[in-house]
Amino acid sequence: MAPANSIRRLFSRWDVDLRTLLRMVKAALPATIALAMYQSDIVAKEYTTMAYLMPVAAMFSRCSAPRGKYFHFLIQGLVLVCFGATSSLLMVYCCVKARQNTSQPAELSNVSTEDILSVPYNTAASVVAAIWLFFQTYIVNTLRGEDPQLGIPVQMHCMLFFVAATQAPDYVSVSSGFAFVKRLLLAMLTGMALATATHILIFPDTCREAVLQMMGRYISALQEALRVHESYFQSMERLDMFVRIQTRNPTEEKILYRAKADAIKNAARRVSQIHASLSNELPYAKREVAYGKPGVGEFGMIFRQLRATMVPIIGLSTVVDVFDRIMEWNNWIKPVEEGGVDPQRDAVHARMVHDWNAIMASTHDHFAQIFDAMHDGLEHVAYQLNLVKRPRKRKDIEASPDVRPGEEGFAKYLEGKCEAFYKARLITLREWCEQKGIELPEDYFYRTTRDQPIELPEDVPGALPRDRTERQLYILLYVEHMLYSSSLSILAFVLFADQRVASGKYSHNRLVVPGSKQFREFIRTLYRNEQNENTGEDAYRRRIILDLGEAYHRRKDPEHLPPENIVQSMGEWLRVIPSFLRSSRSLYGFRVACAALSIGIIAYVKDSHAFFVRQRLVWAMVMQTISMGPTSGQTVFNFVLRSSGTVIGMIAAMVVWYIPNGHIAGVIVLFFVYTTAIWWIPLKRPVLQQAGVVGMLTTIVIIASEMEVAKLGERAVEAGGQPYYPTYLLATFRLAVVVGGVAVAFLWTIFPYPISDHSVLRRDLGDSLYLLAKYYSLTHETLIARARGDEGDMTLKTSAGRRLEKARHKAYANQSMAINGLRSYADSIKWEIQVGGRFPRGQYARIIDCIQNIVNYINLAEYASRTFSSSTSIPAASQRSGWYTDFTKLITTTHATSHQITSILALLSASIMNAQPLPPYLQVPSPDTFSDRLKEVDKDILNICHAAEPGYAAFSVLHLASRCIVGDLERLIENVRGLVGELDFSFHVISRSSEREEEKID
Repeated sequence: MAPANSIRRLFSRWDVDLRTLLRMVKAALPATIALAMYQSDIVAKEYTTMAYLMPVAAMFSRCSAPRGKYFHFLIQGLVLVCFGATSSLLMVYCCVKARQNTSQPAELSNVSTEDILSVPYNTAASVVAAIWLFFQTYIVNTLRGEDPQLGIPVQMHCMLFFVAATQAPDYVSVSSGFAFVKRLLLAMLTGMALATATHILIFPDTCREAVLQMMGRYISALQEALRVHESYFQSMERLDMFVRIQTRNPTEEKILYRAKADAIKNAARRVSQIHASLSNELPYAKREVAYGKPGVGEFGMIFRQLRATMVPIIGLSTVVDVFDRIMEWNNWIKPVEEGGVDPQRDAVHARMVHDWNAIMASTHDHFAQIFDAMHDGLEHVAYQLNLVKRPRKRKDIEASPDVRPGEEGFAKYLEGKCEAFYKARLITLREWCEQKGIELPEDYFYRTTRDQPIELPEDVPGALPRDRTERQLYILLYVEHMLYSSSLSILAFVLFADQRVASGKYSHNRLVVPGSKQFREFIRTLYRNEQNENTGEDAYRRRIILDLGEAYHRRKDPEHLPPENIVQSMGEWLRVIPSFLRSSRSLYGFRVACAALSIGIIAYVKDSHAFFVRQRLVWAMVMQTISMGPTSGQTVFNFVLRSSGTVIGMIAAMVVWYIPNGHIAGVIVLFFVYTTAIWWIPLKRPVLQQAGVVGMLTTIVIIASEMEVAKLGERAVEAGGQPYYPTYLLATFRLAVVVGGVAVAFLWTIFPYPISDHSVLRRDLGDSLYLLAKYYSLTHETLIARARGDEGDMTLKTSAGRRLEKARHKAYANQSMAINGLRSYADSIKWEIQVGGRFPRGQYARIIDCIQNIVNYINLAEYASRTFSSSTSIPAASQRSGWYTDFTKLITTTHATSHQITSILALLSASIMNAQPLPPYLQVPSPDTFSDRLKEVDKDILNICHAAEPGYAAFSVLHLASRCIVGDLERLIENVRGLVGELDFSFHVISRSSEREEEKID
């Protein structure tokens, strides 16, 4: 038992479960089978010295990927490999013709084709091959810069083409050159075929299964988020919630509260990560042909339900940030030595802590009940959709009378819990009024009409000021509204799951074949046609005319007006060529081509050609292409990873070869064990996958070269231009070749000038701020449209609400990808060589955090505004009170603040992108502008007597969200001003006295 327990602990420590172990074994099989195949005389005769490409291609095919993703990459790989082969054939033909046209017939007739290095050097053929090498590398790597998913297919293409390009000048006849390219292509395709057979036959894995498992983890993450929220709210019954993130005097109480708060942030971050991963995997699952229960459309519907459930739960997690902001507003963040207020000596702090302890204690019971009900609701969904296994039913005499998850009638039970929580909110509200000295009848908030407004008492000894009391109510209503919204979204999810089960979709397995819609969507993304949708038949029938703003259309060109005739339209198409050539992807392809030619030129010079072929410097070209990243920071990081991976691969090759003393059977077994273990790095540590891949590649090349000598003999191998070396020398030479290729990649990344992560991060940061302005403006227009009732029929694609929704979802998706890219670039900056002053990484990180916070609060505002929507409003149209109608009308008149925020975000974007100073005197709107303007129109519109209204709770969310957005906007302006400065021409006269007084003269 001791060895078994040790292995179990080792697997647990390295995060290796059964599924991961099977994937590691599966990934190691194709390359192992390729090496074993080479021991056959038929295979060795067919592939000769090109057999080493079989295990390399098998390894690069990544057969452990799920089916949908694997075949997606397989098609891309086949297209690019075949494109490389056809280009190689044309290149060989051109080289042979160049040799024939520049050589004497007698020279060609006396050449022996058995030894490739015995062919006389020809300048014309070498020049032709060099030109082909440069332009082919430029083309495919430009495509790689456009679409990063083409990384592995482009690398496989380059392996084939580089080998062909460096040996093409040595062929004197077209037939011999074509035979060589054919062997190259067959070796590559054989490796890919082995990977495909292994993928289909050995431990088959589909994207559908991966997506279903991810959905199960998604629900588990949501349940964990609810659990930590419940624990956090319970801790607020007795703890001080105003604790600095980094406190100088940590006490047990402070440490406990920060642990609860950090648990909420970590849980929310995990849910967001799973959501992003699921959105990336979902398209592959929809394209698979499989045998199972969920159809193609089921995945999309489940994902939409998950997203609808996630938004209010993640929105609830912002309560921690709200309390942190309260500390900032009260100057409790800074230490006393830096001008801050000591919370322990502040009467306001003590009173606020006391109030919140009392409030959360009064909500304990119904908060606990709704948290348990939501947890069970998510569990019911997982059972109904077969995302997790149902527990075995056991007869329990003392079982609870409540309906359990997975049982019939659970939806009705959950609906009752939601209604009970909604009624308990009113009890909490009345108790809060009593704590403030306001006596109300027990049925006050149940009345349809209320006689007179509730006036909060002022200047009560020991109590909070009136404005702070109102904010306290807003936060309480905010928490309860998000909890109630979360419960309703889970109830909708439960009803959806029950409806799908009742329809028979999950009763039996069936053949699932994607329809033509998936193909049409794929084609539509390639050839997108801009059409004006508001001219459709439905819009004409409903007589709706939408005047769309300029942001809906394509950006204007300040140097060119729109074309007015055919000649100008043709000129617009011609302008695409220079625009493409000066693009960043074209520059990246040009650098990679220059780097490849700087190594390949050794093969085209007469004195060094033989050295290039004998030492297989082509692998330096391959590694250079793999290693070149778009920026210098990523290249430094890759240089470290690939260099270490090469050293590991060299050591592993010698261990694999020398332990069995060169016996092929033992070498194959050890090679399989090694590759199985090393595949753990790409599968479980994607950040370090470059080290693992290069390590395996180095080992394969060394072991395959030694097997060629053992199978074909030294003379046959040397006839192909490869001298025989003992394993320890061969491993050392391969290490030098690979490291040299990585070093060349690094050199061409910083020469003639470095494409640093600094400039990329700044440019992308400006783009992200512009997207943020667009997303904020779209959300605000959505809120106004919902309040005015101008959304129209949401079932029509041409309605205003649907068009706003489409534009908003697209902006949010682009914003999310932009933030992830910003964080990726920010992480890679630490690997970049710093020249001059330090890069202000901290300021950029704070700006990115502010953007993320604003996006989160915009999502909250959009979700809360659904209360005012005619299609999703909580109160029915017949049950809407007069206050609700008046309130929605007043909202439409208070939108000037939104325009100011949008303008500021656009200014910040332009300043960052162009590195220009900010304009002076930027005025940030007041945090309370929204509520103040409502009170100016109607002083009683926000009175507490209306707190039971659904729209009032939604307003509390909007108020807090807008206040937090303004706070983050102030931080954003401060950090951007610190980066680019401000256009301020005023000067200061500094007194010579010791007091250093300043007088500002304008």
